[in-house]
Amino acid sequence: MGKTSIAILLCLAFAAPAWSTEPAAEVVAIESVVKSVKQALVVAQSEIDAEELPTVKSAVLQLETLYSTRGDGRKQLVIAKAGAAFDRARAQKFVLDIKPPRARGGPVSARELEETLTQLIVTGARSAALVAAEPNSLSLTQATAQWRFVVVGAGVGGLGFNIMPLSDALEIAVDKASVQILTIGYEAR
Repeated sequence: MGKTSIAILLCLAFAAPAWSTEPAAEVVAIESVVKSVKQALVVAQSEIDAEELPTVKSAVLQLETLYSTRGDGRKQLVIAKAGAAFDRARAQKFVLDIKPPRARGGPVSARELEETLTQLIVTGARSAALVAAEPNSLSLTQATAQWRFVVVGAGVGGLGFNIMPLSDALEIAVDKASVQILTIGYEAR
């Protein structure tokens, strides 16, 4: 049993990504966050179309990232989870100006991970729709909403993450360098 245990520990040690200064439990690969935002936009667009709300005209995702070296020598952009200890002087900005998704036929479901962001995007569209509501309706030229969120740990041993909007209910120490921003532009139908 001793040799088997050592072999398993060695396999686990070499299989897990090793970060030069940030423990793997404290960071999330940028690809994971971008995929979650993309899915949230697709689901939100589906809900917005179903309710005939003002459409998403633009989406700009501004991420605070770190450029890290993995144990295998590859470079990768990562995002520090809220409350993580990292060298803030190394924080970089990564900005994506995203073309909104086209409307899809039928409803699209969100994974639990993207539900919060989806709800924020749809809430912004509903708020923009209030401009044209009676009484005293006005014409909507454009509306912009800026959602500030953090990536927090979830799951066992720091695996996985959730997107949480900044609010009083957030019980984690938040550093400016761990705050991500999604700006959505809405336009009338």
